[in-house]
Amino acid sequence: MEFQEFLESVPQEVVLYEGLKEIADEVRGGPAVKSYLTVTPTDTLIVAAAYALWWITKIGVDHFRALSEAKQVERRIEIIQATMKETGLGMKQAKDIVDALYGEVSKRSADDPFLKSAQGLIESQKK
Repeated sequence: MEFQEFLESVPQEVVLYEGLKEIADEVRGGPAVKSYLTVTPTDTLIVAAAYALWWITKIGVDHFRALSEAKQVERRIEIIQATMKETGLGMKQAKDIVDALYGEVSKRSADDPFLKSAQGLIESQKK
């Protein structure tokens, strides 16, 4: 029996007709082919290049951050030594003073009046 003959022999009930037609189409077409994700060598190279670019950028940013932190440490040491020289305090006391000052300054915003006054004082002493 051919497909058309089979369909013609089914009573003309819409639900039954549509259901049998779907089943017959599936059987006639064979098993459904599953679609799989494929990864080509080009895809792999693109991912590897993106990762390498990210890694190089991260290393660069970390390097500049470390340079900035090293400059801050050098500046802090200079301030501690100057504080020791001017006040005659010991290393621990001078360090505590400078650490407290750095802690207080780091909490303030750039437009804080205290910072502006300190910056003006520092600039006037440089001239």
